[in-house]
Amino acid sequence: MTSSSSKSPFRLTLLKVSEVLTEENVQDLAFLCEDISPARRELITNARELFAALQGHDLLNERKVNVLIDWLDELRLLEASNLLKKYRKTHLTGHVKAQETCFIHEDLRLKYFCVPCDSKICPECVLSTHNRDAGCDVIGLDEMSSEVSRRREKLMRELETLKTGIASTEQLWKEKKERLARCREISRKEVQRDYLTLIGKAESMKRLQTEVLDGKELDDISRSLKRNGNRRY
Repeated sequence: MTSSSSKSPFRLTLLKVSEVLTEENVQDLAFLCEDISPARRELITNARELFAALQGHDLLNERKVNVLIDWLDELRLLEASNLLKKYRKTHLTGHVKAQETCFIHEDLRLKYFCVPCDSKICPECVLSTHNRDAGCDVIGLDEMSSEVSRRREKLMRELETLKTGIASTEQLWKEKKERLARCREISRKEVQRDYLTLIGKAESMKRLQTEVLDGKELDDISRSLKRNGNRRY
């Protein structure tokens, strides 16, 4: 590790920032970075790990402090924010070379890229937190361009597959709606037919019952007339 006297003003500023941030502050800051995966956020317990993660996503270096300043202001961590603002005012007036060494392993340069974590890392990180046992897949920084292209092509293929699936689902749903509409129309016609059939049967039964009652009424009248005629004689 390098001594404090050999550290750059940027690293010394971050050291001061880390001293005023609590573990809860660090976790809140990590939560604001959507580029860091949820699983990786849970592993961040101190400011150094947070700075390393932000650096790995190209969100923090000697010329990129505005993102972290904005987050600090959003969380009202004004003491830490003011430290970075002071650094920005003092050191960012000229051209400063971006930091290319690891925040955790300060003597080592960033030479690799962890694909699952989407983060630049140093050789020591490959052996520690970004090894295969942690589910990481590491490539050289010089391979990033081809890897990004490969991942983009994969995503495009997945997108086309998804679009095809959506179109197929929409077509199936359209056909299902049409079948349901036809079934409803057939059901309406069957209900109407059955209704008319029942109405016809009811009318027929009504006529039969009326004829029976009318016949009984005529018989009663006839018998009554006969009884009355026999009494006169």
